Amino acid sequence: MLIRGIQKYIECEAPTDYLFGMPRENRAGGEFDSRYSQRGVQWAVKEAAKAAGIKKPMNVHTLRHTYATHLLEDGLNILTIKTY
Repeated sequence: MLIRGIQKYIECEAPTDYLFGMPRENRAGGEFDSRYSQRGVQWAVKEAAKAAGIKKPMNVHTLRHTYATHLLEDGLNILTIKTY
């Protein structure tokens, strides 16, 4: 299922250097500040949610909160979670 999703993404977006988009050059010049485009990551999350049958609105920030909640439920200290 993952392979089909990635193939569909490649067909739609036609990435040339990186799977999820071209990196942007930072203001200092020459260095890359991002490997994945924001749009590409959002697309991947939405497609994964769709494939999993999740009906609620889903985005990257939702994943961040979910991860933090699971860490808290597993007993990790809230101050440690805050630093991640």
